[in-house]
Amino acid sequence: MNLHFNEGARWGTMPLDPSLDSVHEVFHFMHCLLKGLTFLHDHRIAHGDIKTSNILVNHLDRDFFDRSNRFRRLLRSQSKLTYAFCDFDNSTMFSPSISLNECRLPSYVSFNTLPDQVPADTAQGEFDFNPFAFDVGMLGVLFCHEFQYLTLIAPMLAPLLDRMTTRYIEGRFKASEALQFFEEEVLTNTAEHVMSSSLPPKTATGAFDTFDRWAGLDPNFVDKWSAFREPPVPLHLKCLRYVCEYPWIFDAVSFVRRVARLIRVRILLYSCLV
Repeated sequence: MNLHFNEGARWGTMPLDPSLDSVHEVFHFMHCLLKGLTFLHDHRIAHGDIKTSNILVNHLDRDFFDRSNRFRRLLRSQSKLTYAFCDFDNSTMFSPSISLNECRLPSYVSFNTLPDQVPADTAQGEFDFNPFAFDVGMLGVLFCHEFQYLTLIAPMLAPLLDRMTTRYIEGRFKASEALQFFEEEVLTNTAEHVMSSSLPPKTATGAFDTFDRWAGLDPNFVDKWSAFREPPVPLHLKCLRYVCEYPWIFDAVSFVRRVARLIRVRILLYSCLV
């Protein structure tokens, strides 16, 4: 499905170039994307391929000059840049009446993007998945790759990112919930002097599901938001993900899961009839 949203502006690529200079600029980038994803999901559109190269900015330049464009940096510092999603080739539109929790697609659809850009929703032999939860996970992974090193100066990013990427999909934020949490908790609980502060040098943090975003934070803060903290991936799940990298094992596990769901459904129907 090809979907096009055009507001009449001239859009450019490489939205994070030149590099962002302050926490305020980081939060503005995140805010735009959370609002954009909420808009899509409210209209029952699952993007399906969220990554930096599929984000545009309302400042057109040749890619070669984007990395050092001083005018774009000036516009960003004045909050005059807007960011938007593009590339809807992998998108799916559902009926407006369907609940976000009920939407499912075959697991192979989730393989249409690169493995390091997605949550592990279909890495354990699942035969289907929720594309809207997957979208939130993908955006969370993008935020982790780019900004999880900032939790020491902006601690509220830790609960936001953990809840956007949690492997417990039923407890993962919906797009609207992530937007609400960002506006009501992240923005309001981040001091103005932090918002205007320069970003520290970006450091390598590793994968989104191995980096401890809570390390070094105030113990009282960690205790307050402990319900949002994602526990480490257990060893048995790591092993399952590893063996499911072999297609025949993935297919076998997927078959077992499908049969198990069918049995559960039949038991439920039988119990309702008895």
